Amino acid sequence: MDEPTVDRRRASEMDMVVADNIRRRRVSLGLSLKDAANLLGIAYQQLQKIEVGKNRINAARLRQLSVFFGCSIDDFYVDRHHEPAGDPTSRRHLNLLRQFEATPDDQDRAVLAAVCKLLAEASVARKKALEMTAQPDSFINDKVSSKAEGAQ
Repeated sequence: MDEPTVDRRRASEMDMVVADNIRRRRVSLGLSLKDAANLLGIAYQQLQKIEVGKNRINAARLRQLSVFFGCSIDDFYVDRHHEPAGDPTSRRHLNLLRQFEATPDDQDRAVLAAVCKLLAEASVARKKALEMTAQPDSFINDKVSSKAEGAQ
C-alpha cells in the first residue's frame, strides 16, 4: 500500500496558525513589516514570507520572535480563528483605529467616540429587546404549565 505523500514545501494548517499569530503580534504593536524586520535583523521580504506561511519558521527564529514580541512560544500556536469576534488586531479594527488617529481635530475625535459609544449602546439595547421578545412565549408557556400542574 502506498503511503500518502506530504508536500513539505506547503505550509500545514499549524504553520498557518503560527504565521497568522506572528502577523497579529506585529500589527498589534503598530509595526510595519519593514520596521519589525529591521528590529529583528532580517529582510522584510523574509518576514513577509513567514507571515503568509510561505517560509516555514525554525525553532531559533520562533524563539527570537517570542522574545521580540514578549510572549511565550506557545502563544504562537493558539488558533485564533476559533475565538469570538471582536479581535482588536483584526484588519477592520485596525482600519478604524487608523482612521480615528488620522482625524486631526480633537473635537472631531470626541464626536466620533461619542457616536461609536451610542451605536454600541443602541446595538446592545436592540439585542436585549430581541431577546426579551423571544422570551415571553416560553415564559408564558412555563407559567401556564406550572399553574395547570398545580391545579391537578
